[in-house]
Amino acid sequence: MHLISKTSQNQLVRCCGEVITDTIIAEIKNSKYFSIIADEASDSSNKEQLSLVIRFVDSKFNIREEFISFLHCTNGVTGEGLFDILLKSISDFSLDIMNCRGQSYDGAGAMAGHTKGLYSRILNLNEKASIVHCYNHRLNLTICASCNVQYVKNLLTHVKEVSYFFNLSPTRQQKLEEHIESTVPSAVKKKLKDVCRTRWVEKVNGLDTFQELFIPLVSCLEEMSLNVSKSFNHSTSSSASSLLKLITGFDFIVAMCITRNVFDLTLPITRMLQSKSNDIYDGLNLIQALKDVVSSLRNVVDQHHQMCYEQALKIAQNINVAETKPRTSFISKKQR
Repeated sequence: MHLISKTSQNQLVRCCGEVITDTIIAEIKNSKYFSIIADEASDSSNKEQLSLVIRFVDSKFNIREEFISFLHCTNGVTGEGLFDILLKSISDFSLDIMNCRGQSYDGAGAMAGHTKGLYSRILNLNEKASIVHCYNHRLNLTICASCNVQYVKNLLTHVKEVSYFFNLSPTRQQKLEEHIESTVPSAVKKKLKDVCRTRWVEKVNGLDTFQELFIPLVSCLEEMSLNVSKSFNHSTSSSASSLLKLITGFDFIVAMCITRNVFDLTLPITRMLQSKSNDIYDGLNLIQALKDVVSSLRNVVDQHHQMCYEQALKIAQNINVAETKPRTSFISKKQR
């Protein structure tokens, strides 16, 4: 028996998964009480799945969050459909829903609806299974709403386009790394990150990386757009020229510096909120601390803006971009 066929390998992986799952379930049963963390999303084949994570305190008093399974939403993604599939899964794992002491979901109606949502249906069975809307998700939603400023929306869109341009081509990525080595040889990061739409930490890290590699990035796009060595085809050269124009405007550079500074304020608290060792009181205190920081910045907003503007001026000088300001139109009293 060689176990080289895909069928044999899949069976072996399945057996390993069952052993690991059984071990985790045994620890949860030993702990008795647990909380449910779940989220619904579509996979690459466009099928709806519910990720199930169990949070519990083990025998050594360590807070654990263990992934249990992806549950195919065969009954749809309504509150009733999610409730049926989750309850069946909990039963299949020989866990008692009456021992559930907490639920944590996002704010979608099917998950957190007060009447027909997943949370309310479980609460009707077990009144001790209290609901907590993920505080990190709430923070992300709040900040995403503030990103409706047109300059910020344009910034994130252009950063994503440039990231795709390099990440989808090994040849372009290699050229970018050459410019990074020659311009900032001490740089640890060599690859742009996608400003992920859903994962806030990745969005912030992606923007940080983009600004840190901005100067070699511009020089790389300049070389590609000129294409003196004829190393790139016309399509690549044209795309590089278009992207170069998008990211070398002074308004883009200013928006990049300001947005990055504001985003970075949220990064420490976002990471801490994702830590499994924090409880609801820690989350409330962290959120209040961030609100206090933002409130204090409002009192010195001119100084903070001046700091960001000086950063933008320095970057603009390094890539030979002139300082420009939006033209303000004068409207006479007769025209009003």
